[in-house]
Amino acid sequence: MTLSLTGGRIRQLEQAAPRLRSLTLADSRQDARVQVADFLAGIARRVAEEELHGRPDREVIELLRPFVVGSGMWHA
Repeated sequence: MTLSLTGGRIRQLEQAAPRLRSLTLADSRQDARVQVADFLAGIARRVAEEELHGRPDREVIELLRPFVVGSGMWHA
């Protein structure tokens, strides 16, 4: 499933959190940094889902640990 930040969604986010108005959006097709961030976010989401369903993948969690701010999120 692919979700895009459409103009309408961006406006909803800005209304909900006015601080977001200062963010600069980048097209992931044009910026490799955004591609890597999208990739890591997708993996982290899947790992979190598996954890919630009682199927933690400790190997992937350890690989993600350096990319998680305050990496105390998961405890081995």
